[in-house]
Amino acid sequence: MPFDALLQKPTLAKRAGITDVNVLSDPYVLLFCRVLTSLVFAVSLVGKAADVTSFRVAIRSLVPIRGNAVWLVLCLVFLAELGVVVLMLIAGDLLVLGFALAALLLGVFTTALVVSLAQGRQVSCNCFGKSKEQVTGFDVARNTILIIVAALSALFLAGSPTPRAGFEPLELLTVTVMSGTTLAFLLHLRDVSLVVFPRSAPKDREERA
Repeated sequence: MPFDALLQKPTLAKRAGITDVNVLSDPYVLLFCRVLTSLVFAVSLVGKAADVTSFRVAIRSLVPIRGNAVWLVLCLVFLAELGVVVLMLIAGDLLVLGFALAALLLGVFTTALVVSLAQGRQVSCNCFGKSKEQVTGFDVARNTILIIVAALSALFLAGSPTPRAGFEPLELLTVTVMSGTTLAFLLHLRDVSLVVFPRSAPKDREERA
């Protein structure tokens, strides 16, 4: 389909009142969102699998469940995250389902973090593997950004034709490097803030101690 026709085609996102998503009609922008989302869940899945015990402890601290229910939640999270990665790799007509599932999972995770913060509990989510870092607003901000990426991509694809599937190796490498850099930035959002706003460093370090 010609590019002009793709831009003019009414999408679910436009019908929902979201008018500034035409940038997603650029196949490289959509590829960036796809690779970033797949990297987020791949890194998360590998990190959790590397230390299942820490993730189980995180579930107990974030969700009011006990006993075998913890293992059920753990298995469901693993399967759901693996599902997102697979759908991102398969692409095609199932790509919209992958983005929708990613947005849903991130929404659930973020809700758990917000509730924990609102209750004043000091916990570690171990979202990307074992970590001693306590949950803060930076974790919520990171997840919110990722939710927006996944949700807008799902909305755009819901009313659009199947996106371009073939890319040159150099194109894929470039987008992957950009996505990986973006993910690294998001994962270290708190540390970046300390560089940009050094006055907050003493307080932050005191909280970590």
